[in-house]
Amino acid sequence: MIISFSWLDRDPRIARQIYFLKNRFKIIAAGFTPPPSDNIEFFKISPSKLNIFHKLKIVFLNMLKLYEKAYWSSPRAKNALKVLDRRKKADIILANDINTLPLGVLLAQKWNSKLICDLHEYAPAEFDANPLWKHIMSPYNDYLCKKYLPYTDKVMTVCEGIGNKYKHSYGIRCEVIDNAAFYVDQKPIITRDNEIRMIHHGIAIPERKIENMILLMKLLDKRYKLDLMLMPYNKNYIKKLKQLVTENNRVRIIKPVLPEKISRHLNQYDIGLFLLPPEHLNYFMALPNKLFEFIQARLCITIWPSLEMKKIVDRYNCGIVTKAFSLNEMAEKLNSLSAKEIYSYKLNSHRAAKELCAEKNKEKFLNIIDFLL
Repeated sequence: MIISFSWLDRDPRIARQIYFLKNRFKIIAAGFTPPPSDNIEFFKISPSKLNIFHKLKIVFLNMLKLYEKAYWSSPRAKNALKVLDRRKKADIILANDINTLPLGVLLAQKWNSKLICDLHEYAPAEFDANPLWKHIMSPYNDYLCKKYLPYTDKVMTVCEGIGNKYKHSYGIRCEVIDNAAFYVDQKPIITRDNEIRMIHHGIAIPERKIENMILLMKLLDKRYKLDLMLMPYNKNYIKKLKQLVTENNRVRIIKPVLPEKISRHLNQYDIGLFLLPPEHLNYFMALPNKLFEFIQARLCITIWPSLEMKKIVDRYNCGIVTKAFSLNEMAEKLNSLSAKEIYSYKLNSHRAAKELCAEKNKEKFLNIIDFLL
């Protein structure tokens, strides 16, 4: 059983897990929407957006350090428990992220199941970008880690840096299963001298400061064009970005494609751009899906010095990384690049694509399952 408080039809990490498992196991999935796979038994959990009453209740309970009550009184947890209690048994439960772990522990004890927790980021730092929520939610997530991680049989996470943080803070050893995309058999396109096409894709949330990439375009020479393929999340933020785009005719906001089509769609570009500000620990250590999708698209990767992404780009020499989180430095580097140099980075992504693919994670993931069984 895979449990996630997310939209499973747009969660590539869970889609990969299901793909790894589906030929050997009967899979039960629980989330807000069904996964994009056939023959999966699905249990719908209500997304239940928190209204002001529930938010104030969470704040109040957390200020009183009534963390258990805060968790089990949340609409999502209550609804998920009610829905999943109909199920008689699962041999292994995979709880995606810390917010489903208490639920996973309860069901695992009830059914005598093995329990895996898949931690997508370092949970105590999840709310560090917001001072109010950091003060309220960081101690809450710290409590969930201390209380419930010891009940797990295995813990997974997305990169070595985050795994080391869990080991240091909670004495928990994490298996690293990264966010590598499935291998796509394609070649890089030749980079033209007079037009260099850049792409950024992902969820449009203010914390990612996507406006920085639009502002960068004002510092770049006329060869560069930028497409932003954004998943709408915050309507006001999208409106702000659209206004900024009207000020630069070399930037477009384009419609997103289905997750499984991203790497092929991106192949028409030259550079995969992701300037993630180090707003908090999880951003500094991020190793997201998009980096691996850039590689499968055979692009030159262009990033700020985010720790885990930098390791990949440096190891395979498949793009450029600035020394500082600076737009001016990034502009200097890009303006000095020739089309030939960009293409050589794309060729290095091409060579890395067979190593940095989801297929390489399949055996490691199934070994965890076999070990528990």
